[in-house]
Amino acid sequence: MTRRGHGPHCDVDLIHWSRYLDGEFSSAKCRQCEAHLADCDECREKLRDLRRVVVASRSVARESMPASVKAAMRKQARALIKGAR
Repeated sequence: MTRRGHGPHCDVDLIHWSRYLDGEFSSAKCRQCEAHLADCDECREKLRDLRRVVVASRSVARESMPASVKAAMRKQARALIKGAR
């Protein structure tokens, strides 16, 4: 996890933070992430937003959602992830 040399934007993407939330990292990697979050407002915001999406999606019963809505959500999620890179 590094910052770009020029400009305020961070190189760490949403896929990285998704893996962090899913518990896919070792404890050492988690500590590294937490240290990064302490210094990076942009990543704290990305992580906060991602947590909101996860909580919202878990609260919706998958069975009650029409296939067209699921497809639209997947399409939007892909677009958001591409745009965050």
